[in-house]
Amino acid sequence: SKWDAVALYNCATNGLALNDLGYYDGAGMSWIINFCNNIAGPGKECGQSQVFGQYCNSDTTIPKYSSFWIDQDDKACPLVVIDTQKPGYLLASSDPGKPSC
Repeated sequence: SKWDAVALYNCATNGLALNDLGYYDGAGMSWIINFCNNIAGPGKECGQSQVFGQYCNSDTTIPKYSSFWIDQDDKACPLVVIDTQKPGYLLASSDPGKPSC
């Protein structure tokens, strides 16, 4: 069956750059190549490499980024939950909790 979301968590303090993400959409592989700046949750800004002139919303308050930095000690962004139904966006209704590292 297709994936509703993808959750990624980095247990370490040496960061992980997320440049793109492949996932199963029910028919085959799909790819997310840009991310909204708030995918770690409201108030979390972990985007790297802003896409010039592109935004995730019509009022241009949420920038679009070509990569995302997941790290325990940088900007407090150890966890991202990415909605695959609205690719690149935060899955707002989900909090999978911190995994055991």
